Amino acid sequence: MVFVDMMLFVLLVGCWCWPVVFAAHGDPLPPGIAQFLRTRRSEKSRHLRNGYVRLGDYAGIQGVVQSLTGYSLSMNAVGNMMAVGAPGEEGDFSFERGAVRVFEFASGTWTQKGQDIIGKLDDSESFGFAVWLSPDGQTLAASANSASHGYVQVYEINASGDTWIKRGVDLDELNPGEGFGRSIALSDDAVFMVVGAPFYDEGADTEVGRLYFFDYRDGSNYVLRTEQLVFSLVPLDRGQAATQQMGSAVAMSSDGKFVAVGSPFDQNDLEKGLVFVLSILWGFFVNLEVFGGVIEADESGTSFGLALAMNGDGTHLAVGSPFFDGLVDSAGRVQVFSRATEQGTSTWIQLGSSIDGLDALLNFGTSIAMSASGTTIIVGAPGAFFDENDGYTRLYKYNGNEWLLQEISRVQGTDIIDDFDNQGEIGFAVAISRLGDKIAVGAPQPDVDGLGRVQAFGQTEFPTFSPIINPLPQVSSSPSGTSTWRVITTAFSDAMSFVTEFFSR
Repeated sequence: MVFVDMMLFVLLVGCWCWPVVFAAHGDPLPPGIAQFLRTRRSEKSRHLRNGYVRLGDYAGIQGVVQSLTGYSLSMNAVGNMMAVGAPGEEGDFSFERGAVRVFEFASGTWTQKGQDIIGKLDDSESFGFAVWLSPDGQTLAASANSASHGYVQVYEINASGDTWIKRGVDLDELNPGEGFGRSIALSDDAVFMVVGAPFYDEGADTEVGRLYFFDYRDGSNYVLRTEQLVFSLVPLDRGQAATQQMGSAVAMSSDGKFVAVGSPFDQNDLEKGLVFVLSILWGFFVNLEVFGGVIEADESGTSFGLALAMNGDGTHLAVGSPFFDGLVDSAGRVQVFSRATEQGTSTWIQLGSSIDGLDALLNFGTSIAMSASGTTIIVGAPGAFFDENDGYTRLYKYNGNEWLLQEISRVQGTDIIDDFDNQGEIGFAVAISRLGDKIAVGAPQPDVDGLGRVQAFGQTEFPTFSPIINPLPQVSSSPSGTSTWRVITTAFSDAMSFVTEFFSR
């Protein structure tokens, strides 16, 4: 009897697995089974090491054609909500009117929360160039950034959670062409805001850059408290260097007391770049002080400070140098700095070794996001600057001594890549939850289907296989005393899941 049962099991497994065997030898399969296998092969890449799985559909959050969906991203604290910028919406493969959407993850699906937030009627304003979502997911800020006009809008979700209501008036660019809104950062409570305008000209000095500081303490509108130039804040021994493009990137601590500012270009040492952190005392007049000194790039030509990320309390800072030439041209580099106090003086020291990209022209460090503790970072290398749009994204964790590259995907190894023909500039934007257990990656450029998209991953346990055993009567002997057959069945899909999951490990 045991032998019969074992033979039956072998036959059943053979029936389950024959599509896999034949597929491996290239033989034709029935259409339904062929589609099933294609789906399962694609699904293999959804399971990530460290307990990560893809959140939502395999295709991710998709935009409309030519919308550049995924150009900018921001996550709430727990990582179940995302703001997604689409600055090419209603355009033609370029920055046009633009749109922003917020999505919420529930029951295995990303569902849009509230209405589409569309840019103003004027063309080419690129609304959605930068986005920010509050930790509770209830407040949204987004900017438009174009050659002629920039602005920032802030929204709050209504009580029923289905409509975004504008908070206060629009914050409009004061000097046409200054790039107002190219970068934005807010405190957790959305009371304090800094906006970068990196193309601001000061007299004969071009693209010096400017910072604008706003607060919402009156409860009705954001009030401009101060605007600052780089050389009024940072004592540079080389003088008032033009072409700093201060404000190309900004990042703010949770309480709004610290702001990191990127100035990636420098006329005297072209594209060497610098980063500084401001300590802010908010009042009717804002008092600003450079905290811990200026952090300068080790080498020129790296665009150090073109991307920034800061942890919750402002003690850790990640800086991208996407044009750093390592072993190959424009491979890119990321460095993480930690705040330290030596003999009563604050300074910034590098945390671990520099993290270098390995692939030419992919600009590792174009985008960075950091967990609240500062010990987990996600870095994008989209290749956007050289049209090498088969980019990648990598996740790193700090072990107390070095930044360790995490092996993310069973199929893709350490890289999150674009599963759709590798043409989407994946990694142009990245986002991370406070604990670092949820991550999102944007691939804004149209790929084979003409869509920008966002993919999200979350940390959880691997799924386990639970076969469905149909309840059957107890086995009994026939009147003649011979053995009778018993039937054991399981769902075909579960059987295939078991086989494919087993071989994907």
